[in-house]
Amino acid sequence: MTTKEVSNSKSHYYFDIGNAEKLIKLGSAATIGPIRAIVNYIFPSLVPMTAGYRHLPKDDDPCHISHIPDAPRKAILKDVKALCELQGFRRNVHVYMSLGRDVTSVGGLYSLTTPVLAIPLHYIRRYEGSYFTEQKEGETLDCWRFSDDEVRFLLAREISALGYNNGLLRVAVKVLLATLFFFFFLTPVGWISGLTMFALSAIIYIVTERMFQSRIDGLAIDLLGRHMGDSDKATKTAISTLTKLRDQNIERRKINKLARLHITKSGNDLFDISHPRLTTRIKKAEAGLAQKLPALALAIA
Repeated sequence: MTTKEVSNSKSHYYFDIGNAEKLIKLGSAATIGPIRAIVNYIFPSLVPMTAGYRHLPKDDDPCHISHIPDAPRKAILKDVKALCELQGFRRNVHVYMSLGRDVTSVGGLYSLTTPVLAIPLHYIRRYEGSYFTEQKEGETLDCWRFSDDEVRFLLAREISALGYNNGLLRVAVKVLLATLFFFFFLTPVGWISGLTMFALSAIIYIVTERMFQSRIDGLAIDLLGRHMGDSDKATKTAISTLTKLRDQNIERRKINKLARLHITKSGNDLFDISHPRLTTRIKKAEAGLAQKLPALALAIA
């Protein structure tokens, strides 16, 4: 599928509104975002009610109504279960479909309700009509379509995030940000002092989020490697996935004038303040693969 065809398709509508979504997220990150993140972490089951997610039911669900065929549904649920077990995440996870751009997870080890994992519909059913598990051997997919293994890497990232024990630390940082934000507006500390405190809290938030997301890439590669039984293949899958995300940004920049304001020529999204730059993440994964190859060669020798 060409970029022009994607641009003209109904599915690409969600990519066009992605720019507005980024603006909203950027604004909420400094205002209601921290408060919402705290509530979502404690009560993740509230998120599907407000986000319009559709449940991906298990076979034993008494209200078993699925919007996709059984084969891809069962395969997705099987992979999620296997990845959770390998990660050591012993809680149940409710799996949903969304109309968003990215796989998202809400909750963690200490949430009061069941954690949630939301998978974009176009990851399960690709734009040309094929479903997850229906990829042909040797088939080359463009940047708008993820392979089965690439979807598994994205699932591994979010499952790693669910099980990562510093979830409470991230919540605490957002509590600090929210507290300083209200302190700035509700107490007479002065503009300079208030802005300084707010800037410091924002920097702490951005740095901790980027450190978290950077580590999650490594944890996801390790998790996927154990799931596949091949760590090198998992690393290559991570590189190809991140490269597609970068290429998608480059294509959006070509066809959307607003996107040119926040997406660089190299495909980094300046509005994405919670992740390291995609080019940095790709180089880090490539460096990890380069370190494994000499060790593998010595082992073979």
